[in-house]
Formats: sequence, C-alpha cells, structure tokens
Amino acid sequence: MPRIAALLEARDDIACAYLFGSRARGTATAASDWDIALLTTGATPEERAAIILAVRGELIALGSVDVADLDAAPPLLAARVMREGRVVFCRDTARRRAFELGVPRRYEEYLHLHRIQMQYLRQEYGNGT
Repeated sequence: MPRIAALLEARDDIACAYLFGSRARGTATAASDWDIALLTTGATPEERAAIILAVRGELIALGSVDVADLDAAPPLLAARVMREGRVVFCRDTARRRAFELGVPRRYEEYLHLHRIQMQYLRQEYGNGT
C-alpha cells in the first residue's frame, strides 16, 4: 500500500483516497483486486472522469484495479467505503469531512426511496405468492 499512497500523493488533483474492499478488510487473496475510491479536485464529471482514468493507468502495474469517483458514487458504494474503507492519504480534510458527513444522509434518502419503490412493487404485483 505505500506504493499506492506515493503514486496518489504525487498527483495534485486528488483530495483524498480510500482503500476499500477485501484489501482494506484484510481478507484479500493473491487474485484480489485493489479497490480505490477518490475525492478529486475535478469540478465537472468530465474532469473527474479524466482523473480517474489517469489514476487507473498509473495503478494498473499493481494488477487489477478498480477506481471509483466518490462524487459520483451511488449511495450504497459511498456507504461501503465509509464502513470498511481506510484512508490512504488526505490533503483536504475539509473536503473529506464534508463527504463523510454527507454519506449517511444520502444513504438514508436511498433507503427511503427504496422502501417506497418496494411498497409500490408489492402493491402493483403482489408479494410473490
């Protein structure tokens, strides 16, 4: 992991990086990929996508790598990163704090909408019996 931290810290377009998944949980095998989630300095989706793509290219020498943009991450992924992730490095603690404080709200909104959707589906199609 020090190599990943060094590669990411060398980029000034990354505000914060998390390692999550099996490598963060300590359950990785030799075949496990590297799951990295980033808060970037990119203001637009296009800028963030370019940063994510460049980081993937730099980290590919480590093996299979998945790099997620936390600004565009679905609520379930963001919650997973918060639950099991480890901070690789962070140069913008205010940005990190804002993201981490926003995750529970986004997750609760998702759960609320999911409950409504499931209620509608049960009413529309029955409960499967």
